[in-house]
Amino acid sequence: MKSLKKTTAWKWFALYIKERDRWICQTCGRAGKGRFMNAGHYIQAFGNNSVFFDEKNVYAQCINCNLWGGGKQPLLKEVVIKRWGKKEEEKLWKKAKEARQFTKEELKKIAEEYKNKYNLLKNE
Repeated sequence: MKSLKKTTAWKWFALYIKERDRWICQTCGRAGKGRFMNAGHYIQAFGNNSVFFDEKNVYAQCINCNLWGGGKQPLLKEVVIKRWGKKEEEKLWKKAKEARQFTKEELKKIAEEYKNKYNLLKNE
């Protein structure tokens, strides 16, 4: 199976996250659209499939914070706790330890779900 970041599910999930966060980097506050803005994982994406598509784990981040700044995990931790609470942040770490693989059908459903969620947000 190809990388999760190369799936249609990731495309729609990432667009939804950036739209949800109003295209504002959640770690430095910069606004920007297009390739300037990423969807960055609080808990590293590689090896943690169980939280890969978790809305509590992914935030809009500018390319400087996400790629060049290594994701700025300490700042994202503050965002996670402020938005969801300390207990939810702890649950994310527990969930991250669970092994998870996605089937093609699951990825198709995720793509459809987040395409719909993105379009609803976009049209508000």
